[in-house]
Amino acid sequence: MKVRDVMSKDVQVARPGDSLQEVATRMASGDFGFMPVADGDRLIGTITDRDIAVRAVAGGAACTSPVVEYITRDARTRLCRR
Repeated sequence: MKVRDVMSKDVQVARPGDSLQEVATRMASGDFGFMPVADGDRLIGTITDRDIAVRAVAGGAACTSPVVEYITRDARTRLCRR
């Protein structure tokens, strides 16, 4: 099996000014819980359904709050090499 066989091909990207509600609605309709957040062509972070529920909603954020206030910045990845 190759990564391309299981990866998403139509990736949704959030923008910093998108509201929490807009992003949550897109996640719900697409049945996914993770979105990269980009400012233009530059990746600035990620947002997950957990970020929205635990960091934003549980903290009292309005559904109109911009997603940029709750993103995870400086996400790290490790490439696997064979």
